[in-house]
Amino acid sequence: FFYVASHRWLPESPKYIFVIKKQPQVALRLLKKLRNVSEDRLQDEIEELKIEEEDNKKCAGESWNIGKVITDRSLLLPLLLVCCLQAGQQFSGINAVFYYSSKIFHAAGLSVSASELATIGAGCCNFGMAVLSIFIMNTFDRRTCILLSLASSMFFLVVLGVAILFIESYTWVPYISIIGVLGFVICYGLGIGPIPYFIGSELFEVGPRPSAMALGSMSNWAGNFLVGLLFPTMQDYIGPSSFFIFAVFLVALFIFVRKYLPETRGRDASIIAEICSDGFASRPLDVRINVAHRARVENNCDEKLEV
Repeated sequence: FFYVASHRWLPESPKYIFVIKKQPQVALRLLKKLRNVSEDRLQDEIEELKIEEEDNKKCAGESWNIGKVITDRSLLLPLLLVCCLQAGQQFSGINAVFYYSSKIFHAAGLSVSASELATIGAGCCNFGMAVLSIFIMNTFDRRTCILLSLASSMFFLVVLGVAILFIESYTWVPYISIIGVLGFVICYGLGIGPIPYFIGSELFEVGPRPSAMALGSMSNWAGNFLVGLLFPTMQDYIGPSSFFIFAVFLVALFIFVRKYLPETRGRDASIIAEICSDGFASRPLDVRINVAHRARVENNCDEKLEV
C-alpha cells in the first residue's frame, strides 16, 4: 500500500531517461531537480551519461534477458557477486537474531512485556542504521563498508552464540548476549543490510542491469525461504549453535567479497564491467589493471565521439 500511495512522488531514473529513452532534456530536468543544483554543476555527471549512452549504442541490437545474463561469461563474476550478497543478507542470520531477542532480553532480567519492548527497540535500532547508512554510503567506500560489516557481524554472532549457550550459567552472561544482539544489528546495518540492494546498479551496465538485479532479488528471497524452512529444524537440533553456522556463511562471503568485489563508489559502470569481464580470472583489486581498463574505455569513448 505504501508504495502504491507514494508512487506519484517517485521520480524516474535520469540515467534510464537519458540512455534508454533518448530524452536528454527530460533527463537533465530530472537530474537538476534531484540534485537541487544548477546545470553547470552537473557537467561531470552529464558527460558520464553521454559516455554511457555511447556504450549503450554499441549494444543497441542486443536484447538482454535473464537467460542471456546467466549464460554470458563476461557477466559471471558480477552476477555471482550480486546473488551471493543478496543471499548472504539472509544467511547472515538477521532473522534468527530477532527470533531469539525476546528470550535474550527476558534472560537478562526483563519482564515479558519489557523484553518485547526491548525487541522493538532492537528493531528501531535496525531502522536507525538503515537511515544512517544513507550518509555512510555517501562517505565511505563500498568494499570498506561491506568487509567491515561482514567481519564485525561474524564476531557478534559468535559472541551471541556462546553467550546463549551459557546464558543460565552466570548472572552477567545475559548482558553479554544483549551486547551481542545490538552489536550485530548495528554491524549488519553498516554494509550487509543496505549494500546488496544497490550494488547491482554499480556492477552492471544499463543493458543487463534489470535482469541481473532481478536475479539478485530472487537469490534474496530464495535465501529467505531456505532460512525460514531450515531454521526451526536447526533450532530443535542444535539450538543457539545455529548462530555459528550463520557465522561460517559470513566468513565464506567475506573471503569471496574480499578477493573479487571491486570498489564501485564514484566509478562508471562500464569500467567496472570491463574489470570484472574475465570471470574468476579477473583481478579487480590490481590498481595497474584498473588504470589500464579506465584508459582503454576512455580511449574507446573518445574514438566513438570523434566518429
